[in-house]
Amino acid sequence: MRYVQYYTNPVDTVTNGGDVNATYLLNLPQGHSLQFGVNVNIADTQISRYRKTPSILAAYGQDYYNKFSQNDLLHTSPKNRETLSLVWHKGRYTLTIQEQRYGSVTFIVSPSQPSSTWTKVRPQWNTDINLDVGITERAHVTVGANNLFDKYPTQVSRAAAAPTGSYRYATYSPSGFMGGYYYVRGSFNF
Repeated sequence: MRYVQYYTNPVDTVTNGGDVNATYLLNLPQGHSLQFGVNVNIADTQISRYRKTPSILAAYGQDYYNKFSQNDLLHTSPKNRETLSLVWHKGRYTLTIQEQRYGSVTFIVSPSQPSSTWTKVRPQWNTDINLDVGITERAHVTVGANNLFDKYPTQVSRAAAAPTGSYRYATYSPSGFMGGYYYVRGSFNF
């Protein structure tokens, strides 16, 4: 099977949604502070109009805008994301903890894959944490983790992975497909 990719504008879309952000700073005795944060993002995109298939494609029985392309537009990004955060600060120390929830997405390995083998990636919570220490006024060291508890998205079924055998997890899962990421970072401001 051969594929050709080209850029075009086959559909019109309408997106409805919004963001809600709230933070609260609590100053505590002895120079401590806590900042609480909540963020909610909701975005729902729908196709409002399909354009007619160009005659050159119709003559060869080709789709102008197939289900794979429709999924790519409508279901590869979550419709909602929620974030809870807590930042503790005292002097040269800052500890940040963030809990994020990503809504579900749909992963399709290839355009020829039947819809019965598409992977619905379940919603997932991830925890990120980092501790930043000011060594001097200009130098900082940060130790942290993204996806602290090493969570993975929904696995791709064997039937879905069969064409190539190279997919264990959805490659565009909002939380990634490589598990936890742990780091130590140094920075210096001139």
